[in-house]
Amino acid sequence: MLTVTDDRSGAAVPVKSRPSRLVRLTAVLPSGDDGMSWHAVRVLLVADLARRVLEGLHGNQVRTTVIGSAEALASAGERLRELWIIPTDEVRAEPAGAELVVAAADEVRPGGLDLRGAEIGGDQPVLAVAPVAELDVDGVEPTAVRLALLGVARREPVVGASVADATRRLGRWRAEVAAAARQPSAPIPASAMARIRAACDDDLDAVALLRALDEVAEVNPAGARLETLLYVDRIVALDLARGLTAG
Repeated sequence: MLTVTDDRSGAAVPVKSRPSRLVRLTAVLPSGDDGMSWHAVRVLLVADLARRVLEGLHGNQVRTTVIGSAEALASAGERLRELWIIPTDEVRAEPAGAELVVAAADEVRPGGLDLRGAEIGGDQPVLAVAPVAELDVDGVEPTAVRLALLGVARREPVVGASVADATRRLGRWRAEVAAAARQPSAPIPASAMARIRAACDDDLDAVALLRALDEVAEVNPAGARLETLLYVDRIVALDLARGLTAG
């Protein structure tokens, strides 16, 4: 079960679904952000990661609500699609009931129940997402930008994240996919699967999940490395299969 740390209380809280296995997920964008800043994008990215874990690992149905400007969200539609962020289901002006809330850090009042003027129940965990202070993405592939943002723990501000490093890291993984695809497929080892699920279910630890990808060369045989890379890519959404067309 996905368990997250509520950033208001510091308590570990399991994300429970409704009887229908539906999980209502709310993303609260920064107040006054009418231009879809990188901070807003990062909130949506963390919510997207949560959705992929809940759907891909746990078989839940997730309904995502964004609290923010519908106009800004619509105008940023193509940009968000390039970042592989699953489209939201609805946009509202204020929070409603949810099993999980992902919010810009400035919107979260530690120790309290107030979020953008609305009361959020104590049984609804809130994940605070720190701002993005600096990010140079000129000419950078969007999936490398996604990787650069996922590579910083969500409670830490993004300050000068290296998209160049992310681009090299992405290229290395895609090359590994291309090389491993030439070998017979093999199941993911139980130890690797346990590590992947632990990273996902322990407070959505994207940094640990990406570290597991860095160390996938330790997984044998090559066919198992391929399945491991592609399985994790269902969660992190970095288009690693693009490497199948590489030399």
